[in-house]
Amino acid sequence: MKQLFASAAILLNGMQSYAQRPSEPCKQVIAYENHNQADPDPLSIRSLTGLVIAEVGDEHQEIGPIPGACLGLFTDEEHRLIATATADQEGGFQFGKIPNGKYRLVVGVGGFCTANVPLQVNGERRGKGAGKRQLVIHMTPGRIDQCSYGDYK
Repeated sequence: MKQLFASAAILLNGMQSYAQRPSEPCKQVIAYENHNQADPDPLSIRSLTGLVIAEVGDEHQEIGPIPGACLGLFTDEEHRLIATATADQEGGFQFGKIPNGKYRLVVGVGGFCTANVPLQVNGERRGKGAGKRQLVIHMTPGRIDQCSYGDYK
């Protein structure tokens, strides 16, 4: 396990060669990818903001934010790219107003598994706790059995 953490730390420290400065738009072309072995139910969100973090291990040990991660928002059925964003220095990202509907958020960073997160955007959702949860994209290094995923924080 220590070796896995050391490898992940080296990868995270070297990510600047893969990721661009947060103020720059994504240089890599965001292409639709879906390697999910089981497709989870869509995460329900009001607005598309959140955080991209790196993690390792079976118990998902967070090792830090991923600045410069490239995010692409695709329509769920046609897989048509409709918006992109780049994670800032703290791994944070924000898309503008997104119409209600079903989408796929694809997140790519060199050396990490690509994340493909199904989303249900409902900007008018009201009720207890609506809009208080933050979307978190968990990126895991490539070539590990479990790949990247998204959930709430």
